[in-house]
Amino acid sequence: MPNDIQAGDQYTITLKTEYYDERPQAGIDAGWDDDSYVRPVLDGGGGSFNILDFANDRYWELANSLLANTTYRAIYTPPFYLKNIVVRDVTNNYHSIATGIVREFRDVYILNCAGIGCVGIFEHVHLNDNDSTHIGIRKAQAGEIILKNVSIGKVKKYSRGINFVNVTGNIIGENVFIDADTLVVVGYWHYHLPNDYCKITSWNGESNKLHQWFVDGEIYNVDEDATIDPPSGATTYIKMSPNSHCSSLYPLVHEEERYQSGASKTYTWKFYPSGWSNLTTSDIEIEAWFLEESSGTKRKYATANPSSVTNDTWNDLSITVSPEQAGTVYFQIKLKKYELGAFIALDPKPNVG
Repeated sequence: MPNDIQAGDQYTITLKTEYYDERPQAGIDAGWDDDSYVRPVLDGGGGSFNILDFANDRYWELANSLLANTTYRAIYTPPFYLKNIVVRDVTNNYHSIATGIVREFRDVYILNCAGIGCVGIFEHVHLNDNDSTHIGIRKAQAGEIILKNVSIGKVKKYSRGINFVNVTGNIIGENVFIDADTLVVVGYWHYHLPNDYCKITSWNGESNKLHQWFVDGEIYNVDEDATIDPPSGATTYIKMSPNSHCSSLYPLVHEEERYQSGASKTYTWKFYPSGWSNLTTSDIEIEAWFLEESSGTKRKYATANPSSVTNDTWNDLSITVSPEQAGTVYFQIKLKKYELGAFIALDPKPNVG
C-alpha cells in the first residue's frame, strides 16, 4: 500500500491462495537472501518424524523457512546457524528444535509447539504456545545459552519457560520476557551443580535487577526501601529468597569474585534476616577459594559462619583470605534453610580490611 493514502481512495487487494505465487527464483531475483520474508514451507503432514534431520552433520546454515505440522521435531541436531525461521504446530512436548550446540539463532518464531532444546546464542527469538505441558528453552547438554531480546510464553503459557537440566554451563540473558504464569526451573529434578547458574538482566523490563535462579530459590537485586537500608550506603540490596528445596545439601548460593593481592585480607558482608523463626549460625556460611601456591594454579578453600544471627537487624559474615599470590578469589555465600516467607537481605558492598 502507498504511504500517501487519502480519505476516499480505493484500492483492489488480490489474495493469493498458494504459498509460492511470484516467488523469487535463484539467479533472477537477488532479493531472495537471508533477509527475505519469502519462506518455503516444509509441511510434515502430521507425520511422526523430524522434518529436517541433521544428525552427525552440524555444518549447515538454514534461513527463510517455515517448518510445520509434525508430531516429532521440526529440526533435529540443529545446524550452526538459523535465521528467519518460523516453526509451528509441532506436538513434541520437549522441543521443536532439539539437541546440539548452535552458533546463532536469529529471528526465530516458534508458535503452538514446544521450544528449543539446544545451547548457543539466541537473539530475537519468540516462543508462544497454548499447551501447558510444553517447555520453552530446555538446556539438557553442556554449554552456554545466551539470550538477547527473547520472549517466552509472553502471550500464552509454558509449563517451564527455561528448563535448566542437571548439566554444566550457564544461562545469560538480556531483555528477556517470560509470561507471569510461566516457571523458570534451574537444576530440574532437584539437583544443583555449584558452577551452574542463570543470570538475566533487564528481566521483564526491570533493567536495574540482576537475577540468579537455582533449584533452591532465587536471588535478585532490589531497590532499597525504608525497611531495609544497606549500611554501606548501597542503593540496592541482594535478596536471597529460598524455596522448599533449600537445605544443607542443596543451599541457595550467591556467588562473587574479587581480585586480591597476596596480602591477607578479611572480608565482612552485612546480612539482614527477615521472617525467620529458627535461623542458626550454621544455616549461613561463606566459602572462599584462592591460590595456595606462590606459583602455579592450585587452589584451597576456607569457610566461615557468622557469630550471631538476629532477625530484622544487620549481622556480620566475615572470612579471612590469605592467598600465596595475587589472583581472583571466588566467594560463595550459602543459605541452607527454608521457611515460608523468610529471606535474607545482603549488603552488596563488603568491608575489606
